[in-house]
Amino acid sequence: MSDNVKTYEPLTEVYISDITDKTKYKDEFIKYISSHFVGLDRPASVSMGISSANMQEVCEILKSKGIDVVYAGTKEAVDINKFVIDETGIKTPFMSPQDLLYVTA
Repeated sequence: MSDNVKTYEPLTEVYISDITDKTKYKDEFIKYISSHFVGLDRPASVSMGISSANMQEVCEILKSKGIDVVYAGTKEAVDINKFVIDETGIKTPFMSPQDLLYVTA
């Protein structure tokens, strides 16, 4: 990896707990995802599978929170700053560990 990659303060279990305590799906987040964030100190991206039956609902929730989400296969989907959703799931842009944890939780 390049020496030019911006690094951040590594995420700690305490910081992760503070964020996950505020999420509606705390138990699921802790069980499946949170351990992947411990020690993360570089920009990262996450891909999460979702049921295609819930795709529109997830898209609407994200947009209601001000997250710029687009459907895969559109010309907007090539923008690396956008969240991209398709029938298999959602992919985040690369972002700081803190921001990624927040939007994932």
